[in-house]
Amino acid sequence: MTRRYLLPLVAAVTVVALFVCASNSQAAEVPHHWHIKAIPHNPNGGSRPTDGAGPPAALYGISQAFVETPLGQPGNTADAELWPCFGGEGTVQPDCAFIGSTGTSDTASLSGSVVVGTDAYVWYLNADATNAPLQPFGCNASTSADATNYCGQTNTWYEDWSGDTADELTYLLEATQNGSVVADSGTVDFGPNPYGTLSPVGDVIIYGDQNFGTLGQTGENNGNCEANYNYPIPAAQFAAITSITDSGTGTVTVTAANAFAVGDYVYITGTSNANYNGGLAIISAASGTGFQFVAVAGLGTATGGQGVLYYDGVSCGGGACYPRIVAAKKTCVDPVASASISAVIADQEVKLSSTTEIFKAAYTKSTSATTCGVGNTPCYTVKYTEVTPDKATQTWYIWMR
Repeated sequence: MTRRYLLPLVAAVTVVALFVCASNSQAAEVPHHWHIKAIPHNPNGGSRPTDGAGPPAALYGISQAFVETPLGQPGNTADAELWPCFGGEGTVQPDCAFIGSTGTSDTASLSGSVVVGTDAYVWYLNADATNAPLQPFGCNASTSADATNYCGQTNTWYEDWSGDTADELTYLLEATQNGSVVADSGTVDFGPNPYGTLSPVGDVIIYGDQNFGTLGQTGENNGNCEANYNYPIPAAQFAAITSITDSGTGTVTVTAANAFAVGDYVYITGTSNANYNGGLAIISAASGTGFQFVAVAGLGTATGGQGVLYYDGVSCGGGACYPRIVAAKKTCVDPVASASISAVIADQEVKLSSTTEIFKAAYTKSTSATTCGVGNTPCYTVKYTEVTPDKATQTWYIWMR
């Protein structure tokens, strides 16, 4: 899957996309991935209100659905998934189902338009060529061959009125049936929240292809019970920041514990200056006490915080990139036909619950091989503290036929 890095060190953001790959802790990995898209809209005349007219600072859930995936789940010629399709993209995607265009599929659609799959309450447990000829996969991923046979796609939408760009944006999706877990995303940490100050406020959609079940695996983090993201971070990938200075001409110098290397991508978070938090810096020069990168002039100075190595400029293989992965310790079972359960309808259904939340992250150095992994000591672990009330919890149900 192609990774895109679109988290600029500039407050003026129009559309932001972040793609994150998940990995299962067992040998048979689930090539699952989660996407975020922010679509600025115009609820109040064109910009985020500054006169107190907006709601209290928080995340507000506005929609959730389990929708069909494109037939055969192809990517389009622009190397993007066919659905959802977002209008106003900077590049033409000729085989994407544009809406609001002038009538041809290769004409860019209106900014703010979205094409998604059809939402439904009833889903087939197994493939049914007679009743669902255009849906090649059922939702029961009970064998290793089902790993990429996603029957649908989760879509959750929220508005971010938090004003918070310094803290970590996290996501958790869990699916249960009759009290048993049939899918769990683990805690996905997308790094510093890039959407807290979008102006106008953005509708943010988190979406990912989904099936349910064990993939023939047993034990914790089997099948569609995926691992948590992010920590621990090996010391070589972490740099405590002492100070950040702006030359006034676009060169920013970071005094930090690690230099990293020219071409590395580094997340910056937790500094005293919000202009830098949530930014992805590409190192242009390095020394034994930090690094430099190029940014918009006039961002100012900062103290404190940390930089986390995101990408080594060559590959993300072998655990060389952020985020890291640790076990979530959930155990999945295979879903069953809803009507086969002798229980009330609420237990027969598959219950989908998502939590989008912002946390403060405090880093602590560890020298334990148990914590860090053999060969990764020392490392930095994280303790999350909830940012009240920056949480959006959304729940909905589907029926397995």
